[in-house]
Amino acid sequence: MAPSARSVLVLIVVITCSTTHNYFQPVQSMRFNSMNHKDTVNVLLQFKNSLQDPAGSLSSWSTSFSSSPCDWNGMLCDRHNDDDDVVVVGLNLSNMGLSTVEELPAAICGSKGLANLTHIDLSFNVMQGPFPYPFLQCTQLQYLNLSENFYVDSLPSQIHDLQALQVLDLSYNNFSGTIPEGFGELPQLRVLNLYANRLNSSLPAHLGRLQNLQYLRLAYNPFSQGPIPEELGNLTNLQFMWLSGCNLIGSIPASLGMLVKLENLDLSYNELTGSIPSDIFDLPNLYQLELYQNRLEGSIADNIGNLTAIVNLDLSENELSGVLPSTIANLHKLESLHLNRNKLSGSLPYGIALLPGLKDLSLFSNNFSGIIPPYLGHSSKFRVFDVASNHFTGPLPQYLCDGGELEVLVSMDNMFTGSIPESYGNCSKVQRMRMGSNMLNGHVPEAVWGLPAMYILELRDNHLEGTIAPSIGNAIHLSTLRLQNNFLSGALPPEIGKLLNLSVELSLSHNHFTGPLPKEIGNLEHLNTLSLAFNFFSDEIPQEIASCKQLVTLDLSHNYFTGTIPASLGSLPIITLIDLSFNSLTGRIPPSLLSMASKSSCSFNVSYNNLSGEVPSAFNATCFIGNVGICSDNLLGVRDCRKPSRLLEAMLAGMFAMAFTFLLLGLLILNKLHGPFIFKGFYKSQKRDSWNLISFQKVTFNEEDILDSLDEDNVIGSGSAGKVYRTVLKNGDIVAVKKLWNSNKQCAENEHGYGQGNHGINLLDHGFKAEIATLGKIRHKNIVKLLCYCTGKDTKLLVYEYMPNGSLGDLLHGRGQNCKPGFFLDWESRYKIAVGAAQGLTYLHHDCWPPIVHRDIKSNNILLDTDMNAHVADFSVARVMSLENSQNPTPINRQSSSMEEHQVMQNTSMATAENPNTVRCNIIEGTNQLSDDHHNTVIAKSLQVESSVLIQSSCIAGSYGYIAPEHAYTSKVTEKSDIYSFGVVLLELVTGKRPVEPDVYGEGRDIVRWVCQSLLDMGDEGVKEILDSRIAHGTSMDQMMQVLSIALMCTSALPSQRPSMREVLESLQQARTSCKSNPKFKE
Repeated sequence: MAPSARSVLVLIVVITCSTTHNYFQPVQSMRFNSMNHKDTVNVLLQFKNSLQDPAGSLSSWSTSFSSSPCDWNGMLCDRHNDDDDVVVVGLNLSNMGLSTVEELPAAICGSKGLANLTHIDLSFNVMQGPFPYPFLQCTQLQYLNLSENFYVDSLPSQIHDLQALQVLDLSYNNFSGTIPEGFGELPQLRVLNLYANRLNSSLPAHLGRLQNLQYLRLAYNPFSQGPIPEELGNLTNLQFMWLSGCNLIGSIPASLGMLVKLENLDLSYNELTGSIPSDIFDLPNLYQLELYQNRLEGSIADNIGNLTAIVNLDLSENELSGVLPSTIANLHKLESLHLNRNKLSGSLPYGIALLPGLKDLSLFSNNFSGIIPPYLGHSSKFRVFDVASNHFTGPLPQYLCDGGELEVLVSMDNMFTGSIPESYGNCSKVQRMRMGSNMLNGHVPEAVWGLPAMYILELRDNHLEGTIAPSIGNAIHLSTLRLQNNFLSGALPPEIGKLLNLSVELSLSHNHFTGPLPKEIGNLEHLNTLSLAFNFFSDEIPQEIASCKQLVTLDLSHNYFTGTIPASLGSLPIITLIDLSFNSLTGRIPPSLLSMASKSSCSFNVSYNNLSGEVPSAFNATCFIGNVGICSDNLLGVRDCRKPSRLLEAMLAGMFAMAFTFLLLGLLILNKLHGPFIFKGFYKSQKRDSWNLISFQKVTFNEEDILDSLDEDNVIGSGSAGKVYRTVLKNGDIVAVKKLWNSNKQCAENEHGYGQGNHGINLLDHGFKAEIATLGKIRHKNIVKLLCYCTGKDTKLLVYEYMPNGSLGDLLHGRGQNCKPGFFLDWESRYKIAVGAAQGLTYLHHDCWPPIVHRDIKSNNILLDTDMNAHVADFSVARVMSLENSQNPTPINRQSSSMEEHQVMQNTSMATAENPNTVRCNIIEGTNQLSDDHHNTVIAKSLQVESSVLIQSSCIAGSYGYIAPEHAYTSKVTEKSDIYSFGVVLLELVTGKRPVEPDVYGEGRDIVRWVCQSLLDMGDEGVKEILDSRIAHGTSMDQMMQVLSIALMCTSALPSQRPSMREVLESLQQARTSCKSNPKFKE
């Protein structure tokens, strides 16, 4: 193993497997060379024997090493009273990989033991079992830290025996049940940390008796629903209150306004209602107030200006209304103001521009109007400016970049006018500049085109003029360029070919661009969408476009392209839409392009050109209409190549008319003689006539082809939502068809990745078509394509592309049809699959708006095509959920911004909206683009879950072993839930093991706990134990180590510590690069 990989892994284990908050204030450590404390030594050795110490951290605990225990590792000693006797007063055994093998010595603090013990720190270990009750005998104990372990069962009711206790930290364990009455009887307690456990009783009022308490942290426990106890207002010495994600309801008690020493109040991710008590705004020492993600309503009181110590103020994602008080200008220490996703209105107070420390202003999704104060940014160094989806007018503020720190500039979906300030060309650190859907005019400043750190530039839907400057070649990190619907003109500069990271979208449609396309466009090898429609481009289509192997959408329609269609376009491997209509193209359509379009699900349109030649009958005539030289033998609406005479046509028409007349007369006579029974033979066809097929891709089959294949012999999966069929069509193509039940079964298991699952389908749901349409418009090479859906009276059928190599889970764990005895996936295949799946999820999380959350990422939902490319599956039903229907908070990072800014930059929660049927993904504009709505979020409700996965008596999203730990106390799902699940998949890839294997991990434990404990127990040896020994050798091992590190970050216990999906993808790609740069690495 390379040293760098080892050090990275150790760091990741320290950060993600547990996070220590050490309040240990060690006393003076002293040596003594001559003392005889036989009883102390014996108790310490008994304590050592009760522990497993794989790292040898306690190897010095031996009389052969030193007769003085004060020389032993982790010991803290001090003089006893006023005499010269030196005694052990503390055990600092944090982060040593220790675990319990037997009960601790009962008399550890007895008269012959460590009677003077005042400090115990066992944090960040793998201690198991119930609370260590022998510690309750240590009546001198002042500091007890057992955080970041695996303790279970109830909290000790006898905790009040420790009357001297000042710091008690039991966070990050699995304690459950109530907080006993004795916790309110610790008169000296200053710090109480119980966050991130499984405590499920109500929040107790007796904690209000802790008169000396300064820090109260109870966040992220699944408490039973209830209010904040009024008695907490008695904690007059309290400085820090953290009650996020505690299932709190009701109003914020006014008694909290009595906590005059309070510095940090965090009540986020609850269901609190009512108005914000004005007394809260009078707390003189409050520097952080976080009330986001609740249901608070009413206006913001004018006395908010009394929070003169406030630094971070977050009231976002509530239902606050009214105007922002002008007294906000009194908050001279304010650095971060988040009011997004409320119902606030009116104009911004002018004084907000004068706040000297303001760095982060997030106001998106409100009803603000008027002009942005013109001097905003002049007095401070802005980092984030997000005012999207409001009704602001007037010019954009010109001083935002004066501080040189701006990273996010988002003003989309407003009514800003005027030109883009020249000063924006100085935003050297800006990463996302999104000013679409306004009324901006004039030229784009030349320096803006080439901002070096920018990876999204969105100026769509404005009135901008001028050309794209050659300086755009300096924007080397640009991944998305959206300029559609403007008045931009001139030629596309060849420097566009320098944007090697342009991977998501290049949209220039509905402008006035002219001239030929530069050949350098072929350098954009990673580009997904190229949309140049409705311009004045001319000359031939460059052959080099075929070098853009990742193209999914190519729209060159409504231009003036001439010459022939490049035959090389037929080699684009994953293209799903080619639109060359309304140009002046000539010659024959290349056979390679026709072949590719007919054999795949590619939508193909070359109508209204000057093309000629014969085309197959497998296409729709509308694809070729307007080309007088095109003919086909059997394609209705296109000239017949056989050119029959008009006389023959007339004769044939007459014969058909006579035959039809005789047939009709015969049927009437038979019906008269034999009654209605003659029509029973038509029952089946009548039923089929009631089916309707709606396609999202180019398909070469109809509903009858699908219905003919619904045979029980073709079933490849069955679950609560229905059955999945492997269907061979008449033309030899294979698709996967899912037939959905008309019932709402719950929580059944499905072994295949085509979306059986836990939620069922309400066939009377009027939003079903819109939801399916959302998924049908997803276009990405690493996402299974939804080809079409068929609806009948009582049934719905979803038709997907078929993945011949099955699921990753099948191949990885030897269940696939192609898995012969001894088969296993090599590391190259596993790495390729990991990157491919990450690319698909990155698209859903960051390149669709609203972001799409999968909800059931697992190895069985990653399907593999013939080339072992990964395709994320199981998008059966997507729901656009309204804010008023979202319940149960999820503990993730508080900050948010618009679109992917909200996820990448600041790890926000998912937002929801008023209009549940508008979604936008980065696909071709026009035919496949849905409307942009800054308020919405799509939750892709997966239809697949392992059996009997029940938490809080309801089915939750996800499958056993993949479910993020926060779902022990909330059912709300965010992108961070997907990232945790994907981290589990990465662990599967590097270990070769399933998420749950009781024989390997032990009962009640999963792969995440097993990996963490193995690393803590055995260090480097643990790595060897973890990695799949069949492939962990040579150059593969370094890469596997780095992927293991990424997996550990993804499976961090707190969602806020998990990276975004974009960051995960970049880390995976860098893992390959860094290994290649290692001299040891050889392909």
